[in-house]
Amino acid sequence: MKVRLGFAVATSIEPDILLMDEVIGAGDAHFVAKAIQRAQELYQRSSILVVASHAPELLGGLCKTAILLDHGKVVATGAIDGIAKLYANNAWRSDAPAAAAE
Repeated sequence: MKVRLGFAVATSIEPDILLMDEVIGAGDAHFVAKAIQRAQELYQRSSILVVASHAPELLGGLCKTAILLDHGKVVATGAIDGIAKLYANNAWRSDAPAAAAE
């Protein structure tokens, strides 16, 4: 309930920049669907929306560009699909098996 309240408060204002960290995924399917719709509406009214998430399907619906971070360092940037594939295959990790990078 705290996450839902925080999301409601954060999306009820019209900031120039809105930062969200995994907040949309914290709830049942009904809440998630409503939260995604509300975030998309807010995105259209805001200058910048930054969403931190491990869910490519969520990011694909909200964002145009992805940034892959590893311990605070930028590893890759680009279109959601390409970055999602890198993330899913662990191809960005220096200790990943060579086959994952292909």
